[in-house]
Formats: sequence, C-alpha cells, structure tokens
Amino acid sequence: MFRRRHRHNCGYWDCDKRIPEDDFLCAEHYQSWAEGVIDRCPKCGRFKDIMYRLCLDCYFGRKVAQWQPPGGIPPQKQNYRVEYSDAWVDGYMRSDKFFIFILEFDDGGLYVGHTADLTSQLSGYKKQKESANAGRNPRLQYVQMVATKEAAELREAELKKLLGSNPEQVHLMIADFRGRMHELGYEEYA
Repeated sequence: MFRRRHRHNCGYWDCDKRIPEDDFLCAEHYQSWAEGVIDRCPKCGRFKDIMYRLCLDCYFGRKVAQWQPPGGIPPQKQNYRVEYSDAWVDGYMRSDKFFIFILEFDDGGLYVGHTADLTSQLSGYKKQKESANAGRNPRLQYVQMVATKEAAELREAELKKLLGSNPEQVHLMIADFRGRMHELGYEEYA
C-alpha cells in the first residue's frame, strides 16, 4: 500500500504551489535560491527577492504568521555569476551614449543624423565650406540620447522614414522639444 506524504506550500512569500514535506521551496523558487536571486525576509522568515528588504506582505504591514521550514534549510552556496551586457564589450573603446539629432537649415530643410560626440559633429557642420550643407547655417532643433550605436542607427532610420512619410509629426516633435527647452530656460529654442 502506498503511503501518502504530507504536503505544504512553497516558502516563497506569494507562491501557493504544494511541495513535498521535506522541501522548503518549489522547483522554480529553489533554482532562484540556488542562483542567489532570493533570500529570506527578516521579519516573517519566508523567501523574497533579494532586491527588497522585506517581502511585500511585511512591507505593507499585513499580518503574516512566522514561517518555519518543515525541515532544515541547507546553507546557500555563494554562486556568484558574472553578468553580461553588450555595452561592456570593448567598453574602453565604445562610447556610453549616442545622440540622435535633427538640424534645420536656413532654407527650411531638415537633416537627421546620429553621433557619439555631438559638439564636434555640430561644429563640423558649421565649418563645412565645400559640402552640400555649405552656407546653409544649420541649427540644432532636436536631440535624443540613447545607450548604443545600434539603437542610434535604428532611431535615425525611423526618424528619416517619418520625415519622408509624415513630416508634420517630425515638426511636432521639434516643437515639443523646443517647448521643453524653453521651460528649462534655454531661450535659443524659444
């Protein structure tokens, strides 16, 4: 005859999964605990995300009984993981920000571009004597900052497409940007 084992809920603060009596977390939360992503709430003893000091029940002052695991909790292995981000690859050679900008010329024409160094890019446009933009007196009308070159290229392409299909929308973006700059006290955008 089979003997039925007593079951109880997972020890994570808002998990209702039923688990065997000798376990303290369900499989999903056990994996998070093993990876060091969750730890115990100092007030009620249940498990919570490490980014929070207390579980949400304790944080909001809800009455919760002190949780005791049915068995012992083994010591957690310090399993430090190296995080990865594309922004860190060759970080010493890559800019940490890129700018998408819109210039307006004396003749009313607009130009969309992106750069890692906005100041030198703008001074380069003003100094050009032999290019298509020579003598057209470019003025900065819009700036947006993004984290990666890929994001800047995508946003530039999106704005160029919008300029071709719906120039009124671009002019509304410029007007909104100028209004915000004026609110901040940059009178040259008024």
